[in-house]
Amino acid sequence: MKLKRLIALAAALILGFAVLPHASLAETTPLPGSEAAYELFLAAMAERGELTSRTGIPDYFGGAWIDENDGRLHINFYHIDSEEYGFYEDLLSPYRGRVVFGEAEFSKNKLIDVLESVLSELLKAGVTYSYYDIHDPTQTVRITVPGEGFEKAERMVPELDSVRNSGGVRVMLSRDGLVDPNAGPTPVPDGDEGKGETRESGFPILAVLFGAAAVVIFILRRKSEKDRITRMRFMR
Repeated sequence: MKLKRLIALAAALILGFAVLPHASLAETTPLPGSEAAYELFLAAMAERGELTSRTGIPDYFGGAWIDENDGRLHINFYHIDSEEYGFYEDLLSPYRGRVVFGEAEFSKNKLIDVLESVLSELLKAGVTYSYYDIHDPTQTVRITVPGEGFEKAERMVPELDSVRNSGGVRVMLSRDGLVDPNAGPTPVPDGDEGKGETRESGFPILAVLFGAAAVVIFILRRKSEKDRITRMRFMR
């Protein structure tokens, strides 16, 4: 069973360098302990057996990132119950001041569903993409469509059922690179999450590389953190 959980987490991480906050960790100077808190948070989700969804991400997870301004780890939850919230609050209490909990409008799983559906419809229409990700701070799905396909995508995406029935999930299209929804039209610098070669299917190359690295980190830290997480689980 534990092996299945580990495999599920690995799959989620590989998918999720478009959906988890890996690149944010490298793009800012985090407060000491912020990265360790993030790794512990991921390990705890696996250890508590929450990875039951198709993506391997609990439905109450709304996103996480390290803020470029304050260097703190931000974790947003979507409709999490008080017991689960208390567990994570206690678990990350040694990193007090470095972790901020907030509320998400959508679960990360819903955002992933919208992203995958839009990408699928684009490909069916003969439109290829070169970049994609989910911008955690604004819960925005971002997709870059290069060349002549951009105008076609711009016309069709707002009319897609997955977008019209998403409850307000924002899908941002760009022509040249991923755009920060809070920064106007300024392109995200090269090397941002979700970057890869233009292709008709599959995940970006960097996602796989960073995902593999994250799995290694997870395995190395899991043994040392396991006893502490287990003790806290049975104390509650």
